[in-house]
Amino acid sequence: MKKLMMNAWELLELDKVTEDEKLEIIQDRHLMLIAAKFVKYRSENKITQKILAEKLNISQVMISKIENGKYNISNKLLFEYCLQLGIPIEK
Repeated sequence: MKKLMMNAWELLELDKVTEDEKLEIIQDRHLMLIAAKFVKYRSENKITQKILAEKLNISQVMISKIENGKYNISNKLLFEYCLQLGIPIEK
């Protein structure tokens, strides 16, 4: 993921940003919001990454990467994980 110094939404307004860059900004923001929901879920349920990984039948490393924005998870998988955990995916 590209690290941007200014607000991503401000960048979307710039004429110099290509359509591909705009899409990347939107996807990055989406992944960050979902990652925050995973962290919140773990915090509210007082569980570790390992326990969450076991619930989803994935590795703890993958949970860590998702939470840190270092894994570009597909929307389909993300949707499935959110459904399994009861995490709303709107806003």
